[in-house]
Amino acid sequence: MIRIMTFLEPRIEKAGSVLFEELDEINEVIFIMVGTIEIGFEINKTRKFVIRFDKSHMQGAYNCIFDERSMFIVMCKTECSGYFIRKHRWKLVLKEFPDVRDQF
Repeated sequence: MIRIMTFLEPRIEKAGSVLFEELDEINEVIFIMVGTIEIGFEINKTRKFVIRFDKSHMQGAYNCIFDERSMFIVMCKTECSGYFIRKHRWKLVLKEFPDVRDQF
């Protein structure tokens, strides 16, 4: 598990910043430790945010595992801080640690 910790890189985002847009290629798994994010979509150039997560949330793991593009917009409602792991390192984690892989 210490090896996983060495892959983590710190990340801070300001309120209102967009983490992922629709159809973005996702190259990182983000672990939000502090802050609130909203998930939504855009129809007729109007953005609607329908889900809100407060602290302790992980975003992008599914997309990195299956090489999928983002289906939604992910935006920071408040200032958010946490950590992220790059996609190639995330795949190493899944290979080396079957207990983490089994949770997905």
